[in-house]
Amino acid sequence: MVVRSLPAGRWIVAEWIGVGVVVAVGSVFAGYLIKARLGAGGMGVVYLARHPRLKRDVALKVLHDQWAAEAGTRAAFDREAALVSQLDHPNIVQVYDRSDPGDEALWLSMRHIAGGDAAALLAGAPRGLPIEQVVALVTDTAHALDHAHAQGVLHRDVKPANLLLEHDPRHGQKTVLTDFGIARAADSATTATSVAMSLPYAAPERFTAGPVDHRADIYSLGCTMFQLLTGQLPFPRQAPIEFMTAHLTAAVPSAHALRPDLPVYLDAVIATALAKDPADRYHSGQELVADLRRAVTATTLAPPRAPATPPTVETNQELTDARRAHAADPHNPERMFRLGYHLHQHGELADAEIWYRKAADTGRADAMHNLGFLLEKRGELADAETWYRKAADTGDADAMTNLGLLLEKRGELADAETWYRKAADTGHGRAMTNLGFLLKKRGELADAETWFQRARAGNS
Repeated sequence: MVVRSLPAGRWIVAEWIGVGVVVAVGSVFAGYLIKARLGAGGMGVVYLARHPRLKRDVALKVLHDQWAAEAGTRAAFDREAALVSQLDHPNIVQVYDRSDPGDEALWLSMRHIAGGDAAALLAGAPRGLPIEQVVALVTDTAHALDHAHAQGVLHRDVKPANLLLEHDPRHGQKTVLTDFGIARAADSATTATSVAMSLPYAAPERFTAGPVDHRADIYSLGCTMFQLLTGQLPFPRQAPIEFMTAHLTAAVPSAHALRPDLPVYLDAVIATALAKDPADRYHSGQELVADLRRAVTATTLAPPRAPATPPTVETNQELTDARRAHAADPHNPERMFRLGYHLHQHGELADAEIWYRKAADTGRADAMHNLGFLLEKRGELADAETWYRKAADTGDADAMTNLGLLLEKRGELADAETWYRKAADTGHGRAMTNLGFLLKKRGELADAETWFQRARAGNS
């Protein structure tokens, strides 16, 4: 145990382990009563502490001693801490106080967020979080970054562990971004063999002599989003040189391939966020979130068509009634279709297929569409295409949209565009959104935005 004096009557009781200082629980550090150790990372240790004047609990981050020993880091820390303390945003952890320039240790006191972090959420969901939760986490983080970037502050260490979770009485769970500026301050003292960054989330330009701007944070947010969606890093590597090489040269992986329940269009959003060239990335968090929401709401398939008077909640009674109605009039195409629909909703797919086929043979487009949907979900893509085409030839916009998507997945982009456009011309919102994403992937951004706006106008 070592007792060290600090300026202005401050003092510290600490244990030294390696390059870091660990403050003893129950001791006083810079006037703060240390109540508990909350966690540690590459930059420092975080404690739950009692503020000496505000009489409330705070999070106290004490940087490891290796940073405090660097004159360049100390100056950069003072500069960054002054900037960060001026950030005032609901999704950014508020900084209350910081070390004085003459203090031997470097530290920050911040608002304590008691809800854990996104890294802990991932520990309990190794295959990824629910997509709605990911959208909320990324949206809040993007708002925080945009605010900081507008003030000229970069984060440089966006990752799940820095996404803190707070319960908001009005809006439920809220994400609050922490550790602004600390990595940037440490950068000032790094060398080629000592790089202050979290390698799995670092933008390619961090490894070169080129400029680094706010788009490096967008890249790190893209890496974080990929991990939140899939439970995996986009570039899972071991050695630092392997991470560096992957960020610089490796192709962006498919989240949809790792987790097939994710909308296929998420891959285009991730690929843009993780573009090697910063100029090809989103220029703001707002842009990323807008595309993320489009990708999530652009259902990959138009769902099975319901009867003219569908039930609000599927029940056994609905299926029983459909069976009775069909038995009373077995050659009625509407009743065949209705029976197929209710069987489909109850998971009795073999029987549903029978009645869809019978109804489709009478020329009902909705039965053809639903039959194609059922077959595609079962992996019988050739038969699905046949029925989609039959329904599309009658002018059925749902079938045109699903046919376009099937062709797009197969790489037949020109034909896919043709069917998307035909469906979009009828006012079909999903087709407009799908067409927008296809055009965006092809680099036709103006046309893509036109179709996104038309889809949005149709849904408003």
